[in-house]
Amino acid sequence: MKLRKQRVGTGRSAARWLSGILLCALLLPAAWSQAESVTRIRFVSSQKSGPYMEFIEQLVRNLGTGNGLRVSAEVLTPDDLEDRPGDAQGVGLVVAVGTRAALALGRHPPRVPVLHALIPAPTFERLLREERLACAPRRCGAVYVNQPLERMIRVARAAFPDMRRLGVVLGPTSRGQL
Repeated sequence: MKLRKQRVGTGRSAARWLSGILLCALLLPAAWSQAESVTRIRFVSSQKSGPYMEFIEQLVRNLGTGNGLRVSAEVLTPDDLEDRPGDAQGVGLVVAVGTRAALALGRHPPRVPVLHALIPAPTFERLLREERLACAPRRCGAVYVNQPLERMIRVARAAFPDMRRLGVVLGPTSRGQL
């Protein structure tokens, strides 16, 4: 399966970018439908805290702002999904937020399109090759959360302006950053 690569930042900028993609995907079918309806999105989040929930909240807020789209969002964890496999009645899209969520959906693939978010590109590509993701042909995509080494160094300098040394550990999947 060939997927187009797109690198996006994290946090609010990634949520805005993903909101635009989701908005296009959700508005096209709505344009053909005369009836006013609510689009149901199921988020499977690796954690129900921190950046994962902030990302989901920002994305839902952006989708429901000024575009006439009515969104109903449900947030589950991988553990919730284990208890409710196949229970996706009326859901139009599933968004896997994080690697743990992507793996859980791979074990319980839904019958609707899946968008993977907040997952590093090498991890997504490896899991895709190993067929461990819920990726039916043409019904799967990803928004990568890659941080270039230069950006990580700038953040470290801003956070610790008096720092004189910085160590970086790179593995086989991050060799390309050198």
